[in-house]
Parts: sequence; structure tokens; C-alpha cells
Amino acid sequence: MTPHPGRIEAVVPINLPRPRNKRSPEFFKLVDEIMEIVKI
Repeated sequence: MTPHPGRIEAVVPINLPRPRNKRSPEFFKLVDEIMEIVKI
């Protein structure tokens, strides 16, 4: 989401198997990508 509510900044496909391993390098890569998009 952008700073203006209701606007989508990007679509990030999540291709990780379930249940997700929240300690895997792939998971951390996605977290980094999403944080960069939302600028947190």
C-alpha cells in the first residue's frame, strides 16, 4: 500500500510452501523485499 490508503504499490507473489519456515533465507528475502516496498 502507498501512503495514501487504498492504493496498491506492488504485488509480491509468495511461492513458499506451507507451512512456511519463518527462518529460511527465502522467507527473509521476501520480508526484505516487502519492507523495501513499504519503506519500513
